[in-house]
Amino acid sequence: MTETLTLSPLIAWVGALSLLLNFGLSVYGLIASGSRANKVRLDEHEARLARHDSRISGAEQTLRTLPSTGDLHKIELSLSRMEGELGIMGQRLQPVAAIAERMQELLLQQSKR
Repeated sequence: MTETLTLSPLIAWVGALSLLLNFGLSVYGLIASGSRANKVRLDEHEARLARHDSRISGAEQTLRTLPSTGDLHKIELSLSRMEGELGIMGQRLQPVAAIAERMQELLLQQSKR
């Protein structure tokens, strides 16, 4: 009734489990390294998208402050009206320019005497 206890089968199972665990962890490391690299790339893309978002927001803000086509049309009409008024003023100033020219000639003639 005395049985001898041998540890050799237990040692074999522990060695096999250790080998399988080591192999599993190596495979997991290889697979996880790709996901870490992808995480870095995703973080870079996220930062780039944030920069693009701020640039687009700035461009949209600039576009909001630009005059609309209606505003530009009003400016065009005002400029056309001012051009007409300047033409009228030019016609009204022609007699004044003629008077100034005649007075200058008179003063030149008087200075020659």
